[in-house]
Amino acid sequence: MSYHFQTKNRVRMELNAYMREVEFAESIGRRDIANMLFENYIEERSLLTTHLK
Repeated sequence: MSYHFQTKNRVRMELNAYMREVEFAESIGRRDIANMLFENYIEERSLLTTHLK
């Protein structure tokens, strides 16, 4: 369980999850949603790296 609370592992897991969503959005022609999802990932990564040190 401690694996999931290590910042670098949590960021990696979030990136993988967001990238699946981005790929799906792109596959259905919704580049706008894909861009928004990636921006959301960037914000979440910032929060995680700031608060989970």
